[in-house]
Amino acid sequence: MKVKLIKLSGKGQIAIPKAFRDKLDSPYLEMKMENNRIILSPVPSILSLGGILNDYVKNRAENESEAWGDHVREKYSRP
Repeated sequence: MKVKLIKLSGKGQIAIPKAFRDKLDSPYLEMKMENNRIILSPVPSILSLGGILNDYVKNRAENESEAWGDHVREKYSRP
């Protein structure tokens, strides 16, 4: 993408050109300074991470359910 010149406002604000914003997947940016340069990087929103742990949670719930069933059977089974 082409380099754009932007102006810092009197309040220290900048406007990121629409062409750049349209390529971002998130409204959040991380800013850091490196060698006297400002680097902005998109930060994924929590909503974009939705579902990432579904398989983990499902497997854990099944294992805990089995373990709980075993515990109940052992504790309350009649001799």
